[in-house]
Amino acid sequence: MPTEAASIAHTILTEQVIGVLRTVYDPELPVNIYDLGLVYDIEVEPQSGRVHIKMTLTAPGCPVAQTFPGTVECAVRELLEVNEACVELVWDPPWDRTHMSEAARLTLGMLDTGGLTRPDTASLDIVAGAPRKRDLNDLESTTSDW
Repeated sequence: MPTEAASIAHTILTEQVIGVLRTVYDPELPVNIYDLGLVYDIEVEPQSGRVHIKMTLTAPGCPVAQTFPGTVECAVRELLEVNEACVELVWDPPWDRTHMSEAARLTLGMLDTGGLTRPDTASLDIVAGAPRKRDLNDLESTTSDW
């Protein structure tokens, strides 16, 4: 049975990964891959820093099918707590718009708003305040002159 601290670490890392996934956008739509519903499962191991993501694409014939998982892996590996990220592309269940969040459907004009206007897509950019490796590199390069 996991300890309370291990459970908290698991929850925090999962939320950080989701925050990063919300910064990765579908190449053809103005919506991030998490809200678009392309991410089916996230497994994290906080002690080892391993992250495994099961995701799909909007269509099997998607032109970025060969490269996009690597793009997602690189984004997740930017988190300080992540040592290894693996993205597994799955096709079952097939993606459809029922997987999208309400915010994504609203952004794409697929949600009845009752006369409300759709938000700027920037409102979907919810990023966890997790430090990233490149942030530390930027900090080191700016402080090396001190």
